[in-house]
Amino acid sequence: MSMPYPVKVVVISESIPFGGEIALMSSAVLDQDFRFATGSSSQSQYRDEILDYCKTFISYRRLDTLIREFQPPHLIDAEKIDLWIALDEAGEKVAKAHYEKMGDFSNKGRLSFSERVVRSNFILPDISSAKNINTLHQVLTEHLTPWKERVWKVMCDYS
Repeated sequence: MSMPYPVKVVVISESIPFGGEIALMSSAVLDQDFRFATGSSSQSQYRDEILDYCKTFISYRRLDTLIREFQPPHLIDAEKIDLWIALDEAGEKVAKAHYEKMGDFSNKGRLSFSERVVRSNFILPDISSAKNINTLHQVLTEHLTPWKERVWKVMCDYS
């Protein structure tokens, strides 16, 4: 059996003031099995409560890697990204603008994805209180699992 085809996914959130934390936790949810996701936001501050919670479902070493790979959108080489999952309207606008700045944005998908930038269709809970972090994890797990399965299928189809 050959290795799965490497698919690169960026999860982006520009939700103020917690976009970085939301994108980091989302990339951890997607990445915990297959190591293909990276978080992106112009906000890159993380509360200890978020980091501690992520350590309950992903290894410290992998979380450290996700934090190191986390970049603001303007530093990401969009040509190397197969799919952007925007968790909010602001994130979607930033991702699309990033492609437009490069001079090409048809939003024509790569591999088996119909579009390069997709918008999630779920409401993110308010995480200003640390007690809502578990709720955020549940929402992200529920709504990102279909994307995780879809990406895995693409990885296998192209391997």
